[in-house]
Amino acid sequence: MKKRWAAVLSCAMAFMMVAAGCGTSPSASTPAENSGAAPASTAPAASGSKEIGIVFTDLNNPVFVTMKEAMEAKAKELGYTTTVLNSQDNSDTELQNVQNLVSKKVAAICLLPNDANSAINTVKVANDANIPIVGFNRVIDTKDQCKFVTQDVTDNVTGAVDAGKYAVELLKDVKDPKIVILRGTSGVDADKQRYEGFMQGIKGSPLENAVVAQVNGQFDTQTGFSVMQNVIQAQPKIDLVYAENDTMALGALQALEGANRKDVKIIGYDGSTECVQKIVEGKITATVAQKFKSLGTTAVDWAVKAAEGKANDAPPTISIGTELVTPDNAKGYVFQ
Repeated sequence: MKKRWAAVLSCAMAFMMVAAGCGTSPSASTPAENSGAAPASTAPAASGSKEIGIVFTDLNNPVFVTMKEAMEAKAKELGYTTTVLNSQDNSDTELQNVQNLVSKKVAAICLLPNDANSAINTVKVANDANIPIVGFNRVIDTKDQCKFVTQDVTDNVTGAVDAGKYAVELLKDVKDPKIVILRGTSGVDADKQRYEGFMQGIKGSPLENAVVAQVNGQFDTQTGFSVMQNVIQAQPKIDLVYAENDTMALGALQALEGANRKDVKIIGYDGSTECVQKIVEGKITATVAQKFKSLGTTAVDWAVKAAEGKANDAPPTISIGTELVTPDNAKGYVFQ
């Protein structure tokens, strides 16, 4: 009987020792408990991982798909694999996506954030896990609560100024012009910058007081279509629509064509292949083309540098310019 109890006790002690050894390490996806901003890691990935995680706010937008493909190719060129995740315009999903990448112990993360406020908590997760994170396409004011290696973004204001100046040129001979602005998602810097830049572009011109409606199209084709239908019913005269992205411009085009208002000029923002083709066809007037491939590949480049401990000289932000695409240069335009 004593021998039997001794054997049981021995097994129990062995089990406890093994359990203690396995259970003392915290989960990789659990953020450390601190309220301050963790420094962005610039040391080589401790796991030796050769995988880059890429998180998009949305992959329904065709320009983001083009960006994704360019990023995957750049990572492969640099000797890294990629895991691409879609947040589906949802901040909770974005957070879960980054937590999943932290659990996988990727070498670095590239993030196209959903909105400015929720992104701070998302970035903190990577910071707490000491995984470098690079922001791209949408600049986030971190308020010193979290840390990116760098953020590479479009110079949205300058591009929007160009759109405003082009609108002035287009309507210079129109008496009492009327303009509609389709705005993007509230809280996203791109919405604010593309609006303010456009207003700067028309300042001091007859168009400065020509805005008869500005409505929120949520950077979405269907929403852009719906709100444009409402504006058409309320406004008997519209000379030009400025849409803060191409998907809304395409939605506005559908609404205008449905109302047989084909004389309205449309300026978009992005430089998507579909929008450029509509310019070639004479259905859309212009778009401010972002350099999405460059935005994506620059993000991957800095993510790899950070993963290999070579990003100590990373600037806080990297600004990438735009190009105005019009009927003069739309045909044969090469997406950059």
